[in-house]
Amino acid sequence: MKKTIAAMLAAVMGMSLLLSGCGGGNAGAAGGKDTLTVATSQDPKDLHPYKRVSSQILRINNQIFEPLVKLGEENNTYEPGLATEWEYVDDGMAMQFTLRQDVKFHNGETMTAEDVVYSFKSMSKETASSGGIDWLDWDGVKALDEKTIYMPFTYANSIALGYLSTTNMYIVNQKAMEELGDDFGAKPVGTGAYMIDEWVQGDYIKLKAFDDYWGGAPKIKTLMFRIIPESSQAMIELETGGVNLTLDISGKDIERVEASDSLKMIRGKSVTNDFLCFNTAKEPFSNKTLRQAVAYALDKDAILQAVFQGQGQVAYGPLTTDTWAFDESLKTNPPYSHDLNKAKELMAQAGYPDGGLTIELYIDDKAARVSAAEVIKNQLAQIGITANIHSFDYATWFNILYEGVEDDIYLNGINASTGEPDKCFYQYMHKNFAKPGEPNTMRYGNDEFSKLLDDARTSTDDAFKEECYIKAQQIFMDDVPGIAYYQRNQECAAQSNLQGVRLIGESFDLTGCYFE
Repeated sequence: MKKTIAAMLAAVMGMSLLLSGCGGGNAGAAGGKDTLTVATSQDPKDLHPYKRVSSQILRINNQIFEPLVKLGEENNTYEPGLATEWEYVDDGMAMQFTLRQDVKFHNGETMTAEDVVYSFKSMSKETASSGGIDWLDWDGVKALDEKTIYMPFTYANSIALGYLSTTNMYIVNQKAMEELGDDFGAKPVGTGAYMIDEWVQGDYIKLKAFDDYWGGAPKIKTLMFRIIPESSQAMIELETGGVNLTLDISGKDIERVEASDSLKMIRGKSVTNDFLCFNTAKEPFSNKTLRQAVAYALDKDAILQAVFQGQGQVAYGPLTTDTWAFDESLKTNPPYSHDLNKAKELMAQAGYPDGGLTIELYIDDKAARVSAAEVIKNQLAQIGITANIHSFDYATWFNILYEGVEDDIYLNGINASTGEPDKCFYQYMHKNFAKPGEPNTMRYGNDEFSKLLDDARTSTDDAFKEECYIKAQQIFMDDVPGIAYYQRNQECAAQSNLQGVRLIGESFDLTGCYFE
């Protein structure tokens, strides 16, 4: 059956390209006014909402699942999701949420308070959904009545809503998850405007509109996510009408989009930096001096030009310049400039006066990551470091990093999608999560740095929090467990008649899309 559908899809796409060559490249060529075809670079492999988290998974799951609270248009503002109201209680040590009534799951079940409690119990068992969320008393989440959820904290904090609205803390149907078991990731059941219809691994994921959606059936009846690994091919498809929207746009293609009357760029706030990360738990990069040598050897401007064609900007530190509490001194007076002589001097101090160091560099197979790895490999060679590049599909690469045995360095993106530094720092850099199988895959364990993160997340005083985060950034830059080399623009490219694309944190909400 899947092969038959795949063949039919291929025939339709082939006809679309034929029509576009005859001047028919428009929204209709990608499926019609009630179909939105989206190019995405990787197959997420598994859509289980709690077991793994990545931008590739979130961009699909944001259409299928919903959280209690949604992120507003501005940083630190929030909108109703599956909860219509919320308030702090018990002197800030808990929150109460009033649930939206008459919400249906895709299997026809009505959402209950028990489903919400079950969802949080399920999240608590998975590191990808519970890691870094030590502020929540998971076992204490309970239903006060059929429409009220009580959520106790382990300490007073001001970050709860940010996590609830931008991570993978979705609400699931207890019956569906228990019945499907391990198959839930292939057949997810949520409350969102779209539900899973067809999935051919490595080819496409097809979602269909959920007619019983509490917010009203969406205008777009079909969301087709086509897996197109090469951004150049995705750009061709966008220009010829094979897709209406591409979520991964390369720097060299942005000028083509901006010069086109039929295409447009859609932009949001930058929340993600791309990093060269060190495995600091093992040699050779347990050596801080060696890490600093690499920091001086890295030419961020060259990476910006070669990989991203000058689009976007270099990163100045672990946080993006759009993130609250970014340390402006890192931009006005960068601690590491490209200096090969300084890098070689530090190499000698680290015990490698003549170079001769061979390391293992691990990446996923995203095109920009592959290109960046090649540029970085050449830059490291200038100070006597030979980097062997190992590229894997996302799921395999992810598991290797979590084990922390094979990699010496790796490339990855780290985001502050909540608008606060905590999302970037805590889960990925706090010492409590530096063990194998935990999300701090740099294995970074600075006590002072971690205490500053603890102090910030337990405070409701913004001035004090900002002071903590600025000090933390300075410590990070001195220790160099990772080097942020590129600040991603949060952007995508679309046909000009597509409206309603919403950029949320590092992901996308397509439920309000329509064609003019």
